[in-house]
Amino acid sequence: MHQASVPPLPSRRKLKTTVAGPSRRQVLVKCEPVPAASSFPSLVGVANRSLAKVDLRVDSCVAAYGGISLLTSRVASPEEIQVIAAAIHQHLGRDVQAALPTSRSYLKIVDVPYFCPGSKDFIDSGYVREVMRRSHMASSFTLANSPRVMRNSRHADSATVWFDVVDSQSGAVAKRLINSSFQFGPASCPVRPAQSHADLRRLVARAVLVPIRRPTIALSLVVVVVTPRLTPLCQLRWREPHALTPPAV
Repeated sequence: MHQASVPPLPSRRKLKTTVAGPSRRQVLVKCEPVPAASSFPSLVGVANRSLAKVDLRVDSCVAAYGGISLLTSRVASPEEIQVIAAAIHQHLGRDVQAALPTSRSYLKIVDVPYFCPGSKDFIDSGYVREVMRRSHMASSFTLANSPRVMRNSRHADSATVWFDVVDSQSGAVAKRLINSSFQFGPASCPVRPAQSHADLRRLVARAVLVPIRRPTIALSLVVVVVTPRLTPLCQLRWREPHALTPPAV
């Protein structure tokens, strides 16, 4: 017996939560003011002399991200970053901050009560920060910016909280937080993955650039021209002209 083939359901597009940052084979150093480009060779030499006891090496130095970037032979460990920062600080004579590049993950907390417990006041980013700070998960993530609160509808008593966290390229922090929950008063509010800002901008740009095609109905106007039919002279019958009757006097 023949059975009609059922087309497979289209696969659901996986939500891209983590946006990878630049290569981690570099150490970003921030200081004010930014060193002149003429000092870059000496900074490379200072960093490599401080790393004499390990196999990490600084290949070159460039200006980047509002500071300088020391391109390394591999990913530096936290201890090696501290050694490099101390050497650069001693060489320049001013405070510096050194760290690896980071990625960012985009998350949201759903079904959050829009009103503070026992009050008619709306929740805000400060209230959300305090709830996150009291959580046992507070030490496992770092906020990349301030949380954003969005009411689910004009008259809804619930909201969605969007927040970004500093993450690795693999999204390890996001994976730990997704499907966990925060306690907002009497409500247990789960964490869900959110669309990255880059994907949202791309979707908006695509919606703007792609024209919306609407069905059109073409109307054909048929013009009928009526031309009188003339009889050839050869087919006309000869008739005698009527005598002219003089007018009565």
